[in-house]
Amino acid sequence: MLRTETPHGKTRRRITPANAVHHRALQDEVVEFLKSQSVYIWEWTYHDSLPASVVDDLTKQSNPTALFLRTRADLVAISKLESVLIEIKSIPRNHKNLAVEALPLAYHVAMHQLMGVLCLYIFRDHQGREGCFLASRNRLPRISCIIIPESVPVKQASWYGEIFQENFPGVPIRRVPSVSGSGDPFAIIQHQDLPFSDWRETLLAILKPH
Repeated sequence: MLRTETPHGKTRRRITPANAVHHRALQDEVVEFLKSQSVYIWEWTYHDSLPASVVDDLTKQSNPTALFLRTRADLVAISKLESVLIEIKSIPRNHKNLAVEALPLAYHVAMHQLMGVLCLYIFRDHQGREGCFLASRNRLPRISCIIIPESVPVKQASWYGEIFQENFPGVPIRRVPSVSGSGDPFAIIQHQDLPFSDWRETLLAILKPH
């Protein structure tokens, strides 16, 4: 289980146990494909990159820098010419819509807006269909709404809201009763708005490995 905090309080972030196997399976497929193209893969999450004692220290901190480190992308892919961050998402079999943790998505959108940093979201739906999209303001699929659970304290929710309004202008932000899962805010992308496409072709176009 991965933990994350905001400057105003603590919440939890995790891959839900029911979906962890599907997430890992898709991530393994992405890694194997990129290795077959001689692309270097760095498993970039903080818990993969740091000693256990440092991870413990980092999870106890609530400053913005620690939060940024704890929301790093799943993977970094590095070819001879290009690099890209990769986030892996899978939809549980009993769901249709894609729920994406809103704060990491906002970070990736902001980094692209400010510095051109590329983060590719690769997803698989409940029927095994796959697709991908870049985390940039003009390439995001339509976000129907952002959910902030009522379990999030008011001050913390306000902090989230400012970030989401800046990076997802016009997207409704809703406070709802606490839901199962991590308890973190999440963005909902309706199934009909998902951009189904070949993530392999997209990665090759970005990384130009040959």
